[in-house]
Amino acid sequence: MSWQAEIERGYELYRQGEHREVLKRFARLRLEYPDVAQVWNESAGMHDRMGFEEDAAPLYERALALGLEGEELVDCLICLGSTYRNLGRGGDAVRLLGQALLHESKDAKLQGYHRALGVYFGN
Repeated sequence: MSWQAEIERGYELYRQGEHREVLKRFARLRLEYPDVAQVWNESAGMHDRMGFEEDAAPLYERALALGLEGEELVDCLICLGSTYRNLGRGGDAVRLLGQALLHESKDAKLQGYHRALGVYFGN
């Protein structure tokens, strides 16, 4: 089974409430595909959905280090920025959303979110 199919199966298990199995599946995928940024990004997103922001942050960071492009890059920057905000790392959140704006400068929602966080965290 491809890593893409494995990720889809992970989402199916999540929808079925098999959360422990989902985390095991994504941990195995990271071991099997250590250089695939999308595996790390999807794993981070799943951890985030399940409320494990502290675990999600380094997974997002690894995905970014491995290299994402286009919409996946912007989504990862936004998700990691949101995770940083939830972890009280406001400056990092504002910085990442600024990076996302470099790629999506015309996105009004992203601009507003970036400005609001900047005001809230004094950046």
